[in-house]
Amino acid sequence: EEYEPLSRAAYYKAVLRDKVKKMEVKDPQQIPPKKQA
Repeated sequence: EEYEPLSRAAYYKAVLRDKVKKMEVKDPQQIPPKKQA
């Protein structure tokens, strides 16, 4: 069970990444120029 928090954190990180990617695709205008470059 010691590894559960680690895997859980990694899972949430992956989910957040997917959400960010989807948000960027849906709202490209909200992406700062720094992220585009």
